[in-house]
Amino acid sequence: MKLFGKTRAAETELEQAPPLFDEAFPQLLEHLAILARKRFAGLLQAAHRSRVLGTGFEFADHRTYVPGDDLRRIDWNVAARTERLMIRRFEEEEDLYIYIVVDVSSSMMAGGYDGVPSRLRRALRLAAALGFIGLVNLDRVGIELVDSRVQERFRPVRGRGQVLRILRFLEKAQLGGETDLYRALTETVGKAPKRGLVLLISDGYDEAGLLRGLGFLRHEGFDCAFIRLVDLRERHPKPLGDLRIEDVETGGRLELTLTPAVAKRLGQAQQELSDRLRNGARSLGIPYQERAIQESFLDCVLQTLVGGGILDGSGHSDTSLVSGAGKWR
Repeated sequence: MKLFGKTRAAETELEQAPPLFDEAFPQLLEHLAILARKRFAGLLQAAHRSRVLGTGFEFADHRTYVPGDDLRRIDWNVAARTERLMIRRFEEEEDLYIYIVVDVSSSMMAGGYDGVPSRLRRALRLAAALGFIGLVNLDRVGIELVDSRVQERFRPVRGRGQVLRILRFLEKAQLGGETDLYRALTETVGKAPKRGLVLLISDGYDEAGLLRGLGFLRHEGFDCAFIRLVDLRERHPKPLGDLRIEDVETGGRLELTLTPAVAKRLGQAQQELSDRLRNGARSLGIPYQERAIQESFLDCVLQTLVGGGILDGSGHSDTSLVSGAGKWR
């Protein structure tokens, strides 16, 4: 059960929110890119290129000459030593395709009060930052906005000059409806021009759908990573007395009295969900991180990177933020 639905109040909140990207945001992105290069150079260097044998310029190894090979690639020094004709093989750099998939379903509107951004706002800004860092590293970056299907798609582009197009695309994002991440992620496979890294940003409430979808992507040859955005107030709800709770996506309502015991159980349920998602991601070899919407945007981006495994899909990250102070558990 989720506390905020796609009601008129939520839509009004979305309309009245400050601009997603102000005039200073591009400068902030440049600052983040510089920090990322300085602090996480090893991670980014490992992430932003994969290598394949081809006609590039970095020597890889030799193989035996066969008729039809380019004579210019014969290593005559080796031939003189071994009396065998050997062809030099080289490595060429292949673009890494990064597909940032942002959950825009109704539940992502949660948050957005008491100075805390909604999950949707944080997800869109995080997508912009990670996308820009990918562009700076000469990767190809695409973005998809999904709920029960792919709502909008920004096809992969390359080069930091594309960042304004990405920002304009994200600014037009609309709050979606119900969630079906399995369906949405399988649509990603059908439209992707090339295999690459799928980075999912979601609240994780479609537990079965997202794990099944990520598993399908892994089976199809994609690397994957999952960033779950959490609201710490859901981990530690306050006893508020009598409440009417509305499911954010189905519109179903429930009346209950939020006593200390009930509040404790709700917090435990949130932790149990996190544990299941973490274990599910680990079983798929997928990096998993939790970021709290209470932390600053700068900390959110930098801690996402320092967690490791996110940009390269290596599966090494398994981290959770359990306080707004930026500490890892």
